[in-house]
Amino acid sequence: MKDLKIIFNGDASTIDLNDTVEDKNLYEQKVLINLVTANGTDKVFPTRGTRLLADSIYGRVYSKTGAVHVGNFAALDTIYFIRSTDPKDLQNEPYTINDVNVYTISYNNQENVLNMSVQVVYKDKTSTEVVADLPALS
Repeated sequence: MKDLKIIFNGDASTIDLNDTVEDKNLYEQKVLINLVTANGTDKVFPTRGTRLLADSIYGRVYSKTGAVHVGNFAALDTIYFIRSTDPKDLQNEPYTINDVNVYTISYNNQENVLNMSVQVVYKDKTSTEVVADLPALS
């Protein structure tokens, strides 16, 4: 499965119409998009998104414990969403998602950007850590 590549650059993220992502890179991108999409704002996929953005903006991520709590719920929502929308024939591929861990979260309200560190664990037990400044999609 392939998709257009999204270049995450704070509040100026763009779609690269000349490049694609696939396999593990595609899943990393899908995880990041789902994490920063506000719950219920996607008309095509109403189950896409998490409360991560709202919780960050409204001050629920005020301590390390709060960040872990919010991050865990967002990670679970992301895993369920991706598994429910993946084609069935891809769900056993080694590069599909086994787990998602959100390690750090901070919200920059002046730039409307979420700064986060996310670990994506694949079915083949390998993992990738993604550190990104993501636009707060709403």
